[in-house]
Amino acid sequence: METVLGIGDRYHDSNAALVAENGKILFAAAEERFSRIKKHGFMVVPSEKGFPKRTISWILQSKKPQGKKTKNIAVAGLGSKEFFQRTRQCFLFRKRHSLRDTIKTHAKNPKNFAALALNINASKHNPGYHTELARFGLGKAKYFDHHFCHAASAFYSSGYKKTAVLTIDYLGDWYSGSFFLGENNSLERKKFWWFDSLTTCKRYDTITAMLGYNPIKHAGKITGLAAFGKPNKKLEQKLLDYFKTEIKKWDYLEKPIEQALHNDRKKFSKYRDADIALALQQITEKSVLELLESLKQNYSINRLALAGGLFANVKLNMRIHDACAKKIFIHPAMGDEGTAYGAAALLLAKKGLEPKRLNNVYFGPEYSERQIETELKKQSVKFEKVRGIEMQIAELLAKGKVIARFDGRMEYGPRALGNRSILCQPTDKTVNDWLNKRLKRTEFMPFAPSILKEHAKKCLLNTAGAEYTAEFMNIAFDCTPWFAENCPAVVHIDNTARPQLVSKSVNNSYYKIIDEYRKITGLPAIINTSFNMHEEPIVCSPFDAIRAFKLGHLDYLAIGNCLAKNTQTKKSGSN
Repeated sequence: METVLGIGDRYHDSNAALVAENGKILFAAAEERFSRIKKHGFMVVPSEKGFPKRTISWILQSKKPQGKKTKNIAVAGLGSKEFFQRTRQCFLFRKRHSLRDTIKTHAKNPKNFAALALNINASKHNPGYHTELARFGLGKAKYFDHHFCHAASAFYSSGYKKTAVLTIDYLGDWYSGSFFLGENNSLERKKFWWFDSLTTCKRYDTITAMLGYNPIKHAGKITGLAAFGKPNKKLEQKLLDYFKTEIKKWDYLEKPIEQALHNDRKKFSKYRDADIALALQQITEKSVLELLESLKQNYSINRLALAGGLFANVKLNMRIHDACAKKIFIHPAMGDEGTAYGAAALLLAKKGLEPKRLNNVYFGPEYSERQIETELKKQSVKFEKVRGIEMQIAELLAKGKVIARFDGRMEYGPRALGNRSILCQPTDKTVNDWLNKRLKRTEFMPFAPSILKEHAKKCLLNTAGAEYTAEFMNIAFDCTPWFAENCPAVVHIDNTARPQLVSKSVNNSYYKIIDEYRKITGLPAIINTSFNMHEEPIVCSPFDAIRAFKLGHLDYLAIGNCLAKNTQTKKSGSN
């Protein structure tokens, strides 16, 4: 069986995927899960140039049973010659600097990611990833446009034979967004926006930094914070005026965002952070909906597939679904961590690959019972082997215990979907405070629910056309009064929830836990939050899981068929 090795972008969320010729994803993961450095890429670890060497090593070690040697390499991001040409086009369009002056000015700063991109890709001595690939015994790669890779990730995993595709992020190969039409096995780009002409993500990064958070890592916190804000039209207009004037003076090319914008918070000193976050969310929603309305004049967008970092914003996705897309799909790894799959899909499309639904997203590493037991003993953790562990987990959840679950293959994308998750019952609204404190997290978003798919209508409103993407926790919905009353811990202050709809055919073991909990309590949902400590990636290995279990003061660790009790845990509900 022929396979394609996809490699993700350099800047952040470096990743790799192995995809079979029929489009099936065999292995996929982000480099951060192996390096244990969140958002791993050049912007975070400059010395490694964003090459996902650990992920590729894991894939090559794991792929032996899959058949023939990997000969086809697809990279998300233009190669040196094409990137250099695109850079020239971009700077001529912007009419701000000549390309030569830009390189001369910014290549002096090795910490500047744009400078590195210009310097490496313009160099005749280091064309793309050729040197790194050679170290693995891999041949030449085919390079693809960043936004085409985003679009391909959404289109070829959507199951839609014909759909509109929209991609928006901060910057990728000098574009901030593209609009495509996908049909059968082809993607055709109809529009694109240079990174200065579509500033949606630039605005979000700007305000995230202004409020004291890292724009690469913490934009999602601003989305959650917005629900606590009060609408203020004057503040919205002031932000829009600010974006039109002050933001134009700043550029990633010129100085780090945190330094450039920290003092700008004083201009909004009379406004609460939550009010600023809400104004930003409303501006974002309006701008994207206006963009889609303009596209509707010439194209059908009743069916829409989305990818790009902006669409990690689940409230925005909800607005898009409610306003203009009867059917909506967001690729499970919507950010740059999904570009490796997108690149591989583009290469396979040349051989006739057509869109297919994903059966699941459990494409990461898995560990044998022997490996798990060996690590538990190594770390001196007492445990018991439990047959039918799902029933015992459900009983413990019903008693109010917090359980870290590590089972099967790790999830692909930024969401924990049951296999690397922390579980708890959804009835105690104070859990958002005390459990986040245990995990040393600073979150404004409530914990998300995992809901049995057949009970979705009892819990959520307006799910029609978005059920598939809701399997991956990538869209919010308004909640029913029954759900808000009985499961308050997973309902946000604005009466929305970001669910994972769980079906037996996708993850039978996880489904069984929730169903057994339903039989005990009458509730078809539990809390599901990612299994990680603050500022760390989701756990990957048994070692990671045991370490986080201890540091998080969690009640139990269900790892494979082994159950360990934390004898030093704090009482559930306490700080």
